[in-house]
Amino acid sequence: MKRLIVCPFPRSVSANPRSEHICTECLRIIVATMLEAIFVIFLCQLVGEAITRSLGVPVPGPVIGMLLLFVALQLRTRLKPLAAPAQSLPIGIVSAFLIAHLSLLFVPAGTGIISHLPTLTSHGVGLLVVLVVSTALSLAATALVFSAVARWLDASKSPSSAGDV
Repeated sequence: MKRLIVCPFPRSVSANPRSEHICTECLRIIVATMLEAIFVIFLCQLVGEAITRSLGVPVPGPVIGMLLLFVALQLRTRLKPLAAPAQSLPIGIVSAFLIAHLSLLFVPAGTGIISHLPTLTSHGVGLLVVLVVSTALSLAATALVFSAVARWLDASKSPSSAGDV
């Protein structure tokens, strides 16, 4: 197994210089660095939420935060061309870890479904009907709102364009 971290501190854990270990000081530095990276990710999400709520933008705050993080990483690459790639930065390592373990976030939903399995089996047909009907109604409402807004925008553009001619 390759050692990913070279310990700059004296070996207090093991007398064998070839043993794979991380001393407590290195562990403290790793944890602090990872917490700093998670803080940056959450800060971008918070700023995205603030932008969404203050400007009333119909885009979720985490999406804006992700775009802000992307722009910040792109600016870093453009301003410092010789800098290390983002994948080797702590934020890249934390992001890769979160993406690698993303499936764990679905475990609570799956557990909830399994724990309510008797309810699902007894009311399964009714739940399926409700899901299909509510989805159809949502699609119909979305289409109606879209067509109404499109007509409203066309009507608001028509008088100004007729007056310009």
